[in-house]
Amino acid sequence: MPYLVALAAAHLDETLSRFTAKPPKAPLAGVRMAKHKMFFNPAKAIRELGLPQTPPNKPWPTPSSGSGPMDTCGKDPRFMRS
Repeated sequence: MPYLVALAAAHLDETLSRFTAKPPKAPLAGVRMAKHKMFFNPAKAIRELGLPQTPPNKPWPTPSSGSGPMDTCGKDPRFMRS
């Protein structure tokens, strides 16, 4: 989608959201940030905090794989209300 079309749609969406009191689906700030290419480099977090990096091709653990304290619905029972 061309940037000017997205920007016009975001302006319209922001204006309509003022009258409907609902959050905009395409906020102006998001459209403006999408204009620029952004990259994230986790090297500083790995170096200073020792955070491990999971390879992007490794699949997410499923609740049935027994990889953590999750029940079959995918919810952590430690944080569920009784």
